[in-house]
Amino acid sequence: MKNQIQKREQRMKEKFAQLDNIIRDHLRKNKIPGLAISIFKEDQIVYSKGFGARDLEEFLPMTPQTLIGIGRAKYLYISCFCNY
Repeated sequence: MKNQIQKREQRMKEKFAQLDNIIRDHLRKNKIPGLAISIFKEDQIVYSKGFGARDLEEFLPMTPQTLIGIGRAKYLYISCFCNY
């Protein structure tokens, strides 16, 4: 049982590493300065990360805790529900 949990956790880490690469590539290709993402499973956060910058002048990093004003967002995604 413990071995199965470790294997599942390792697969999740690998999938999230792939997701990191996809997001970084998307940001670079589309010249998007920053993005924050959180993925939930049931009532737990299983992945939460910021990419890029929230302020290009001071290069303040985007984090999962960054508050983004609606007026400043060119494209606003309030939520996206995915089942995995």
